Amino acid sequence: MFNFLKKFFIQPKKTTKTKRVNPPNIEREIFDFELSRSEYFNKEYSNDIFKYITKLNKGQKPKEKEFLSIEEKKELKINTRLKVPMNIIPFFIKEKIVNKNPKELISNLANMIRSKKHLYNEVKKLKKLKISYYKLSNFTDERSCNWCKKMDNKVFSVNEDIIKLFNNNCKCDYPRSTTLAIIEC
Repeated sequence: MFNFLKKFFIQPKKTTKTKRVNPPNIEREIFDFELSRSEYFNKEYSNDIFKYITKLNKGQKPKEKEFLSIEEKKELKINTRLKVPMNIIPFFIKEKIVNKNPKELISNLANMIRSKKHLYNEVKKLKKLKISYYKLSNFTDERSCNWCKKMDNKVFSVNEDIIKLFNNNCKCDYPRSTTLAIIEC
């Protein structure tokens, strides 16, 4: 009898499926842009570099079993005291990494991607919350570029493309910025 009464009082659930549009892979877009303007990386290995960096940004340690010997480091003109995995060397243009730390170059690229993706997601959250403006808060020290120092506590609209803003202006190894919502009463 209860089932009979349910038909009159309880509305059946509608099972309409909405098509979900996949957002652009912002991480890949940032990576492609950063790789295109880098003088150190071999573009032919872009997919391998992206996979390596994605693992780094997810907190997974890449499997590094073999390291360059002292002779190999001398040949590449890399500091012989550095512990450099062999598997990352093809990622680089050998002439460009003279006196550079290859692990640091990859780490900076990974940090750049993670930082810009974080800023992008923060602004996206503010838009969802119907917040119109935010302040950019930067950690200003000797690693900060002049632009980042000038932009500390500046107000921006959530409609302004934050990735483009940083791509066109920031000269840091990677941005160390965050957003602070401006809530209007």
